[in-house]
Amino acid sequence: GHYNNTVEPFNSAYVTVCGDYALEIVGGTVSKSYAAAVTAFAAKYPNLKVACELIPKSSAFNHPDKYASQYSVQQNFIANTYALMNGVITVDAFGEMAQHKGEYMYYRTDHHWNSLGAYYASVAYGKAMGIATRALDSYQTVCTSGYIGSLYTYCAKPKPECLRANP
Repeated sequence: GHYNNTVEPFNSAYVTVCGDYALEIVGGTVSKSYAAAVTAFAAKYPNLKVACELIPKSSAFNHPDKYASQYSVQQNFIANTYALMNGVITVDAFGEMAQHKGEYMYYRTDHHWNSLGAYYASVAYGKAMGIATRALDSYQTVCTSGYIGSLYTYCAKPKPECLRANP
């Protein structure tokens, strides 16, 4: 309901525009340097509980048909990167967020998740760390409008009017 996945996407600089929303398309299979850095940190501080939570981008769940592989690409990237970590608690934000696919978890014109996406990631973090999380309905809902985010900013000039009209 929040994303139109049947439109023909087009690229504008580093951004994929899909009708009235924007995405970052992800490539790659693993981040060896990131895994090494997190593992080195955990080894340096053995008395700390070190956790890592790699977050899927919106394109994992809100991709147009042309980019259907984004789900598995990002799922594999996260799993492969976690597999290289030692002494680190890995958090399954991907799995938690996948249970809520179709909900409005990411901003339409920004690379960040919104508060709902952050909530689901916090649930995953709580599960991994043994921390109870508050129920979603215990939070006050605040809505703002008109925000045009970073993905709109990263588009080539002239900026796509379809994004500006649907922040």
